[in-house]
Amino acid sequence: MYDYINGRLPRSFIGTWLRRHELNPRNLRNSNMFDVKKPKFTSIERFPKFHFQDLWNKICNDENLTSDMRRNKFCKNLKESLLNGLNFVCNNPICNECN
Repeated sequence: MYDYINGRLPRSFIGTWLRRHELNPRNLRNSNMFDVKKPKFTSIERFPKFHFQDLWNKICNDENLTSDMRRNKFCKNLKESLLNGLNFVCNNPICNECN
């Protein structure tokens, strides 16, 4: 999705996903988010065409994750954001890492 936003994918991807500001010219609060349409069949709900835009909207609402930053900085910030969101609980009573 990062490459799609920055125009680094082949031309065949043009128009695959649309942002809300492309559909509605008014400047709204979430105008940079992608317009997520529900597929007709639930069996194709996880296909990339339907799933990637939904993931992008959920993950990239953070100020540290913008598509106008360099790719390596974006990847680093994305990794930090995802790791900070994890809640790992160790159930091993004799764990050397937790004790």
